[in-house]
Amino acid sequence: SIQEIPMSIVALNDRLLSDAGVESADELTRIVPNVRISRLSQASATVIRVRGVGQAGNNAIDPSVAPFLDGVYVARGGAILNTFLDVGSVEVLRGPQGTLFGRNATSGAIQVNTNAPQFDEMSGHLFAEVANSSAKRYRVVLNVSVSDTFSMLVAAISDTHDGYYDNLLD
Repeated sequence: SIQEIPMSIVALNDRLLSDAGVESADELTRIVPNVRISRLSQASATVIRVRGVGQAGNNAIDPSVAPFLDGVYVARGGAILNTFLDVGSVEVLRGPQGTLFGRNATSGAIQVNTNAPQFDEMSGHLFAEVANSSAKRYRVVLNVSVSDTFSMLVAAISDTHDGYYDNLLD
């Protein structure tokens, strides 16, 4: 329980994330204090800093803030920057987390947890958005309970848009 651990933790569930309009990991900086996530020219060289401490953004260096997706360590922080499609919760742990998360968590850890399939339930949702510059975004999440012991969750996203200019030389 977070109440019993003497540690600086911010835990956000899916409702808090959607109410704040957080749709990707780099948008966490709006609602989580002391966290900065910066995208560089390459997504693999993403800089994640907690309390001002983090790696320099070189994708050949192990990060100081350890990113986790469903409890599995992600070696490059840019891999968690995708959309928060069907994310159940996000936990940001500040300070050295080597005891719980290993050597790459010297200044903190970010743990993203997706929703698990639900048994005895058939549910889902569809989101569609159309904007200017031929921008289209579709999201589908479908939970199917096949039997008492087997259930699956399918989540898909499509995000496309045209550029601002046409390259006449190509």
